[in-house]
Amino acid sequence: MRKALLFLLLSFFILPLVKAQTCGSTNLAFNRPTTGTANDPYAEPAKLVDGNTNTYGYFWPSDRSTDQWAWIELASPAAICRVIVKWEQYHYGNFKIQVTNTNPASGTPTWTDVAVVTSNNNPTIDGNVAINDLSIPNNYGTNQYVRFYMIAPLSNNMPMEVEVYGALANQAPTVSLSSPANNAQFVEGNTITLTASAADSDGSIHKVEFYQGDTWLGVDSLAPYTYNWANVATGNYQVYCVAYDNQNTSTESGYYAVVVNRSASSMWSLYGNAGIRPDSQFLGTVDNNPLIFKVGNQSRARIDSTGAMLINTASRPGDATVKLAVKGTIYAQKLKVSQTGWADFVFVKGYKLRSLEGVESYIKKYQHLPEIPCTAEVVNNGLDVGNNQAALLQKIEELTLYVIDLNKKVNMLQAQARQNKRKQTKK
Repeated sequence: MRKALLFLLLSFFILPLVKAQTCGSTNLAFNRPTTGTANDPYAEPAKLVDGNTNTYGYFWPSDRSTDQWAWIELASPAAICRVIVKWEQYHYGNFKIQVTNTNPASGTPTWTDVAVVTSNNNPTIDGNVAINDLSIPNNYGTNQYVRFYMIAPLSNNMPMEVEVYGALANQAPTVSLSSPANNAQFVEGNTITLTASAADSDGSIHKVEFYQGDTWLGVDSLAPYTYNWANVATGNYQVYCVAYDNQNTSTESGYYAVVVNRSASSMWSLYGNAGIRPDSQFLGTVDNNPLIFKVGNQSRARIDSTGAMLINTASRPGDATVKLAVKGTIYAQKLKVSQTGWADFVFVKGYKLRSLEGVESYIKKYQHLPEIPCTAEVVNNGLDVGNNQAALLQKIEELTLYVIDLNKKVNMLQAQARQNKRKQTKK
């Protein structure tokens, strides 16, 4: 309980602080190519990045009524975490720091503000230098171009230097599973304590998660990092852990084998069992793993967690209603398929039989009989034997009605022919 409360407090008050970027100490702007405001012939932007606070010279002296700027091309894109602007004492003003990844020399980039100083009244004073030291949040990604943008009116502003610093690459944490030992053996129903050792050279460990195969077991956020895996069923398991540091970088430990054996009192005997109660003794598994039957060390049949029997296959086709899947041919002396519907409705008075012309039109359009599945449907979804037998019987019964109707017409035509013949004989 104390560990959980302490973790909650850390989450609210400490973790947000340690997730900040770790800045490097190298000034990425030093002596990098710099371009200043194009309409000022006196601009000397290179002096902003020469590392000398005595070389501000005549930087932007002519036009003080409009915004002025200079952009710096870094050697490569960087996650900018700190910018320092140095001014001549008493000659500082309002400004922005902006970034982009589009080369301003070859197009019109969209600049993103990463810092805006609109009330620059109290910079730090060091001798004859006024300093703005700005921390940049870590949510702007990496950028290669940085713009120092002075906001008019400039009022005799004298910027001396612009320094840019990038975040150091985060070092991944280290983690290992210190217990149980690899190939450790336990008895079913026991609690297995998983213990991890984790460290982070440039930050802190945020949490350690414990896994069994693809199954998440639990998490611990305070050292010593442990998880009590309770009531473990018989089986062979692979356990491991994953450590996350304060910047959410993760490292996975190696896999450790854990063997859980059945207790001697509940094991089946190959020579038979006496006094077996159906509610307490069984052959099978106590988890969701399939019951597998092997021959020659090859899986030949299995019962999966849904109760489906799979023969010569490890996957069940179709949905969860499939309870038997066989990869191969089935032979049987007799096969019965329970069927809830049959086709005798065709002979019920009032059944509307399609005209033969209508059947012909349907066949020409769809290339199969009405109510009979087409080839694509059978190939993609298989064939429901019971439904198909009912559909075929429906077609047979409809065909019988067509034959009966045709026979009536033939009899009528024969009667008319005999009558016409008698009339001609009398003449």
